[in-house]
Amino acid sequence: MKKLALLSAAVAVCASQVTFAALEPQGIDLEPFLLVPTVAVAYTQNSNIYGLSHDAVSSSVIFITPTLDLIAQDRDNLYRARYGLIAQVYGESDNNAFDHLFSVSAHIEPTGRFRFDLGAGYNLLHDNAGTGRTEGIVTAAGKHDPDTFSLATLNAAVDYGAKDAAGQIGLSLGQSQKRYDLAAAADSRDLDIQNAALEFRLRVMPKTRLLLDIEQDQGNYSNAVTAAKLDYTESRYLVGVSWEGSANTTGKVRVGNGKRSPSVGPDVSSLVWGVGVVWTPRARDSVTIDGSQAFKDGTFPTTSIDSRSLALGWSHSWADRWQSSLTAALGKDDHNVVAGFPARQDDSTTLGLALNYQMRRWFMLGAGATLLQHNSNLANFEYDRQIISLNAQLSL
Repeated sequence: MKKLALLSAAVAVCASQVTFAALEPQGIDLEPFLLVPTVAVAYTQNSNIYGLSHDAVSSSVIFITPTLDLIAQDRDNLYRARYGLIAQVYGESDNNAFDHLFSVSAHIEPTGRFRFDLGAGYNLLHDNAGTGRTEGIVTAAGKHDPDTFSLATLNAAVDYGAKDAAGQIGLSLGQSQKRYDLAAAADSRDLDIQNAALEFRLRVMPKTRLLLDIEQDQGNYSNAVTAAKLDYTESRYLVGVSWEGSANTTGKVRVGNGKRSPSVGPDVSSLVWGVGVVWTPRARDSVTIDGSQAFKDGTFPTTSIDSRSLALGWSHSWADRWQSSLTAALGKDDHNVVAGFPARQDDSTTLGLALNYQMRRWFMLGAGATLLQHNSNLANFEYDRQIISLNAQLSL
């Protein structure tokens, strides 16, 4: 088997509070495998760890995220096993958490026309304080320790058609199982999801393809009372286009219609779309546009969320070792709720700034700041948050 000489990896913190830039790690040769260890450490100061509308609680949070990748490659076939730990240590309260992430995957190309992707994962995770079941709690007496849960996933995909063929077709299947450890949380949120997607791709120019996607999801709650209200079937039909290297841009845009049919109440239909574009006007600059509108799962009494988001980013390399990034994002969530509960609409604005210094190929230092404003028609869900971070990444 051919050895992998060099890998590029980005380590991201699951709490979506700190994001690290990319290193260029090397690995330990364990022929036919390559073992790639990385570790990232971040110190943050969070002005509102619970997301409270008043009486906000500030705390320092230390993130420690080691990752081990075991990789083997045979021509175009790639096999990977990964373990990651995400440790969060708070200076205030008992919100410390240790998430474990295990996954295996394989990309196999037996012929020039067939490509297979297989994957499985088992993760031990948690809901951050102030999210999920604890969202909107405004008194100290009402605060809870983070809810912990396991998440098991299986997925498989097959593509048919040569990479340079005029047409290609792809089919993917997946299943996930979410199980909470605490009975009070499990009663309403233990959830199984099955999904399937069929994609048709037609080449209309050398690096441009038209897309037609059909997607289907089914969500089943394990608790009988919750299932009777929140089980759902969702379908999406989208058309779009993807391209590479045209006018210094690479991207994918899709738009269509989505319909979610809950077990109780009327069907909900909405426009669904997604966009991801990278524009590189100069070698040192990169501009990204990312956005989507889609249904998300909610926590009772929310049956689903019609969620829209749009983010604009700019990164610039000032010198060989210095890189900065600016991000701005807008979000809007319309909650579909069980009859008898008040309607809810949320809006959010996020601004971010980061600066990274690559001291060595294997060592990077960084600093960042994030400002978040979350507005809602329900007072309990309004809050502001500021996060300041210092971080470091190390690899071989």
